[in-house]
Amino acid sequence: MITELKMKKYDIDELVNIKMLINNNNDSFGCEFHEDESSASIVDNHYKCTCCGVDLTASQYIAQTKGISRIEALAYLYRVNKQSIPDWLLEQVRPNIKLLKINSDLSKICNEKLFDDTESSNNALKYLLEDRRLSLETIGKFSLGFFPKDKNFLNDLIIKYGKNELLELGIISEGEFGLYSMFANRVIFPISNNMGQICGFGSRRLDGVKKNKYINSQQSRLFNKSELLYKERGVSKGVGIITEGYMDVISCSQNEPKNSYYAALGVALSAKHVRDVLKKHEKVVICTDADNAGIEATKKFIKESLRNIDLNKVGFVLLPEKLDPDEFINEYGREKFQDLINNSINAREFISIVSNSYDEISTLETYDKFRI
Repeated sequence: MITELKMKKYDIDELVNIKMLINNNNDSFGCEFHEDESSASIVDNHYKCTCCGVDLTASQYIAQTKGISRIEALAYLYRVNKQSIPDWLLEQVRPNIKLLKINSDLSKICNEKLFDDTESSNNALKYLLEDRRLSLETIGKFSLGFFPKDKNFLNDLIIKYGKNELLELGIISEGEFGLYSMFANRVIFPISNNMGQICGFGSRRLDGVKKNKYINSQQSRLFNKSELLYKERGVSKGVGIITEGYMDVISCSQNEPKNSYYAALGVALSAKHVRDVLKKHEKVVICTDADNAGIEATKKFIKESLRNIDLNKVGFVLLPEKLDPDEFINEYGREKFQDLINNSINAREFISIVSNSYDEISTLETYDKFRI
């Protein structure tokens, strides 16, 4: 059972930044977890919403908004309140700290392996520098790495960090012929949570086979891909631009650095993803790959988000010639890409352009009536 911290300075009002949210001296404000006008309020140091029914303590609120566990959130609140973390809580936090340390170490190790003078490492570095046109600075900024297909390398990791811990993180797996890693011979993309901690990894195979070209860490106590977005750690500037993949985020950050870039981790973009980005940016632009899959995914997102987020704060960009953002910037340059962002269209315009269905357009007409 978790004992709630008796907060002093960092109570729920402080965490929600209540003074900014309350308008016209009312006691209610718009709920952070869906789109509304004034259904949320602070009652007895709890965050409550009469519309969606959420009822959160300070640690629950931190866990929800930062995408971490309740235990980690409680430890976080002790730290920011400059109080010693009690022993009972440390005992529960330590396993996660150990796993996070392994992820942090592995990120550094794989980055070092990228620059080893071996054929496989050279191929990985060539892919990033020549095929994807990334600079060494960008590779360092995103801590990109390489996981070698090497039994000795795997055994060294097991000796240093422990078989059970590596199995729990999904860094190694156990098969018919013994232990192996699904990351072997892949470029590695460290993925961070909202606290900036490395909670998992993405990877790309280099052998030219299209099946499972990109894979992420398995679900674990640290990693829930439906809750996370790939992004540059610790950066929040300009417009929040949501793209479709790791390389879009990295290439756009390198070639058009005025804005911040995000991508879902192999799952459908959700209203929660966009709400998380809107907490850091006044405007979000969804940059859709102009193929059928990208268009259909964006249409589905719009329909499912009509009552969950303020679509007036969300713009949409349709890239020409079935290019992704990374390819567009390399083909046409950063200025033309920024022009697309500056002239992004709204949800209705997007649906009108890409849809032949009256039902889809009328959905947005219904939305207008709902909002009025």
